Amino acid sequence: MKRILLTGDDGYQSIGTRLVIRALKSTCDLTVVATKSQMSGVGGHVTLKTGVDWGEDTIDGVKALWVDGYPADAMEFVAGNFPIFDYIISGINLGANVGPGFPSGTVAAAVHGLALHNAKKAIILSWHVAQQQYLRIHNGTESLDPYESYPLKPLRELLQTFFKKNLWGAAMVNVNFPESPTNRIRMTRPVENMQTFYEYPIEKNINTHHFDYMSGKIPSSTNHKPDEEVGALMENVISVTPWRKNLFDEEVFTKISEKEFTL
Repeated sequence: MKRILLTGDDGYQSIGTRLVIRALKSTCDLTVVATKSQMSGVGGHVTLKTGVDWGEDTIDGVKALWVDGYPADAMEFVAGNFPIFDYIISGINLGANVGPGFPSGTVAAAVHGLALHNAKKAIILSWHVAQQQYLRIHNGTESLDPYESYPLKPLRELLQTFFKKNLWGAAMVNVNFPESPTNRIRMTRPVENMQTFYEYPIEKNINTHHFDYMSGKIPSSTNHKPDEEVGALMENVISVTPWRKNLFDEEVFTKISEKEFTL
């Protein structure tokens, strides 16, 4: 039975986490360690100045530990307190995560969790929903029945494929579900230009010197490539993008002959 660490940035009671619980509860050993509340868009922020409160709960019958901080704080809390997990599953996040994903708390949790050796591999899950859902507050009591056919049914089957394939040898995969139901899967590349997914510039007010993400970022349906994440989403296909564990460029490092020199 695989040991799975569930996390994310929408809060430990989020619909996305609960959907993963429903998909895997009967076949995997699950532990939830995630933020107490909604923390979308915080990236790799950690609470250095004050430290973090934490507590225990259960969510849909699974042991849950919440941290009153950021997704990266949750991964710091895991480090040293648990044996290494087989997988971190971060999400399902409400809102697509395409490209590098640096601002995303969902992505940061998975990346930081691997850096801390909290798990052997990671799966990032996101769902391209309407913008007003991005900052949704979850309380753990919402019915999951409306999501049974989608995204739960393809999620359940896709996760089992990932486990059987061992992520095809990748350290992580970044998965984006399109808004409308589908059972089509496409292996994709990261989007090279985020401006093919959102319309820029972000809306700004020259009088107040304020700019607004939620009003300025509008999904675009043009200028996308079929083999990139955005192309799959726009064609209503689930995208699966393999990622490395870190940003280290092994090829360039190997080419550099002067491994040590003096200026």
